[in-house]
Amino acid sequence: MGLSIDKVLHVIAYFVLATCFSLALDLDWKIINNRDITFISVFLFGFTLEIIQGYVLIYRAFELYDLLANTLGILAGILSVKTIKKIVVKSRIFIN
Repeated sequence: MGLSIDKVLHVIAYFVLATCFSLALDLDWKIINNRDITFISVFLFGFTLEIIQGYVLIYRAFELYDLLANTLGILAGILSVKTIKKIVVKSRIFIN
């Protein structure tokens, strides 16, 4: 339990997921204020995976620390997306 490489990987994965989702909403779908949508959608995705692990799969378990690590990654992604958007737009990465 506690801080382990597994939790760090959860933070990184959900940081990337939340950042990409938020950028897609903003740059592709033109939904400017998407923090709430991003947080709720990505959090529910992670929560659903934890529920499936805890109650459907026999060899896995629901872990509250995984959910907390996911949430930390989501918040970090949401807070940094403005800066990342500037870098992406300025460098014209993925923009046609």
